[in-house]
Amino acid sequence: SRKKTVSVSSSNFHDQGDEEADQEKPLVLQLIQTRLPAGWNPPQYLTPMPIPSAKSLRAYLYTNDEYQRLMIADFSVEDPTAADIMFLKRCFERDDLTVVIKGIGKHLDRKIWRTSYLLNRLGNMMYHQFRRYVIIPRSSNSSNNNVEGGGGGGRVSSANYSYEEKDWISMKVSDYKRYLSMRASIMENPHDLSLPTTFKIKDCVGRLQLINARRELIYMLDLSIQSYMPELALDLTKRISMDLLPGGENCMLKYVSQHGRPSMGPNIYLSPPGTYTWFHQDGRGTVDSGHLCLEGRNEVIILRDLSNTNKEIAINILRSNRDTDLHRLPHDSIKKGKRAPLWPSNDKIQRLREIGASPSVFILHPGDYVHINRGRLHAFRKVGDYEGRTTTTTTSNENDENSKTNKMGKRRGGDDTGHDKESTNSCPSSSSSSSSSSSSSSSSSSPLRRPNHQNQHHRHHHHHHHHFCLSVAWDWIFEGATAKMIEKDTEKALTNARYNQREKKSSLGIVNTCSLRAIQGIVADLTDDANENSHEHEYDDHDDDIDDNKDIRAEHLQRRSSLYNER
Repeated sequence: SRKKTVSVSSSNFHDQGDEEADQEKPLVLQLIQTRLPAGWNPPQYLTPMPIPSAKSLRAYLYTNDEYQRLMIADFSVEDPTAADIMFLKRCFERDDLTVVIKGIGKHLDRKIWRTSYLLNRLGNMMYHQFRRYVIIPRSSNSSNNNVEGGGGGGRVSSANYSYEEKDWISMKVSDYKRYLSMRASIMENPHDLSLPTTFKIKDCVGRLQLINARRELIYMLDLSIQSYMPELALDLTKRISMDLLPGGENCMLKYVSQHGRPSMGPNIYLSPPGTYTWFHQDGRGTVDSGHLCLEGRNEVIILRDLSNTNKEIAINILRSNRDTDLHRLPHDSIKKGKRAPLWPSNDKIQRLREIGASPSVFILHPGDYVHINRGRLHAFRKVGDYEGRTTTTTTSNENDENSKTNKMGKRRGGDDTGHDKESTNSCPSSSSSSSSSSSSSSSSSSPLRRPNHQNQHHRHHHHHHHHFCLSVAWDWIFEGATAKMIEKDTEKALTNARYNQREKKSSLGIVNTCSLRAIQGIVADLTDDANENSHEHEYDDHDDDIDDNKDIRAEHLQRRSSLYNER
């Protein structure tokens, strides 16, 4: 029963020597037992905890999807209140729940948060973090979503192509602008073979490199806006609806000097559809992260929090025979003779769902923000208007039932691909909230559906959004909202840091330093409170008995100790 939470010990899944005990187990446990991979320790609860209810708030702004473990807050029109922010912070603490916030960047200056401004602003600057992907053929009878690496490339990508991560390349931003322009023309006219598709560039050491805009996808990664475009960093700090930035009000880095912090962004990510960032945990499990989609769409897969042993098993399920492991950072170079993992098929995602990893699979539209808890494995893929594991307006229970999705799309007035025609005109944070949104929905609902209302100004610029995917993302260390979860999340980060140390890997999050600096601030605050309290109870009469003074001092010390323990 989904209504009843059942705690299951790992011994229930691995004791196969006692047939009588097996017969006493519920049938569902016997079925699950036969499907578990070796070494897998099942999560504490078979059925995830219920998604928090927003009935005491403006419930029409919140939508839940139990199947995908999603909670969506829509602030496209109305701004979040203090009560909304506290509720969302409590939801951030849930590591079995994915929180998506719509409209968090609606106040950003649209003149500077766009692809054309970015490319013109950087000009001829040489940049070194471009990741190259190549199009590889696959069998023509394979479904776009049921094979690895499929989809995501827009019109130029059919079911006959998949994408594979290859190598790094350095180029001038002006050359990248030329590549994107050529790629956009090919996407608009994929069958026009007369279009130019190749050109040569000089890399950072002067070597000539041949760029094939039809066969290659090039992804600009980790462009620091603080270093290269500080005006964007200032605008983001001033105008974002909730302070979820590194070093901000809700981040533990605020206790650490800016000169002593690791670089955590925000960073810009720009690419044509089709590129992807494979499964990883940010900072090797020591930091949280946030991702704000500005143009285009992002397909996202996030697993629930798992033990390090279960994470390794999940990675093995997803990677097939490709080269990767739990410690590999996003876009790390591949070992010689090895090949990078492909985007996973639906079968593998369903396998993770069967064993209790509870993957959330959904599409981020322009203006959508997703919070990713520390230690949760996740992956991103840039998708075009006509492709993706789910339709571009909804999450889906049956991700591999393409025919069913197509029929639903036709009933909604969509095209043959199962996508709403109106959804292709979406634009960054220009939409209003649908009044029919409810605080909970079934798994077949559309919690990420784009509203019907369209801003005329952004509709005019729609042609940019179809071709390119622009996002800003950052890492941070969420401070927490409740004492219990602050302790749990801090211990989780420290455990991951110790695990990384044993494996001789670095950790991005400086959790020890942040905790110590936070404690210093708390103790200083408590000292001031205790001093003020003691001054209020000072006696001007110095002729009192010594015993009375001892009692007073003891009372002050006890009150101060009580206050310290409470804080």
